[in-house]
Amino acid sequence: SDGGQICLAYKGAFIEPNESSPVVFLAPGLTTSKDSPWVGNFVSSLTNVGFSVVVIGYRATGTDASANKLMLKTPTMYTAGSYEDFCEPARHVYRIFCKRSKRRVFGLGISMGGIILTGAIPSLSFMEAAVTVCTPVDCVNTEK
Repeated sequence: SDGGQICLAYKGAFIEPNESSPVVFLAPGLTTSKDSPWVGNFVSSLTNVGFSVVVIGYRATGTDASANKLMLKTPTMYTAGSYEDFCEPARHVYRIFCKRSKRRVFGLGISMGGIILTGAIPSLSFMEAAVTVCTPVDCVNTEK
């Protein structure tokens, strides 16, 4: 909404409006994107067991559909507190592909992506469950 540019990478069933496969929103780590081999391994594993996956990239990371590197469009960088950069595209994808067909929605955050996902969860009431892997801080008890 501030003019920043992120990358969404889809894998699985997103064309049919009545599709029912569950959707996983994946938030990668600090230096990774949809182009990272281990992100591809997570995506393949999830789609092989019936999930559709959306990798939500960060500002100026990854490439577009034409393999052009994404450029920073605003003075705002992504940080571990960039919850809205995760929430905004997740809400958009949910409205278009999940809400009408009542698809189940889950989140997976790896490393810094786990921090972002943990901060985003309160704003994503449609997300049924979320998992973080290798999160570098205790996201639950940090504010105590």
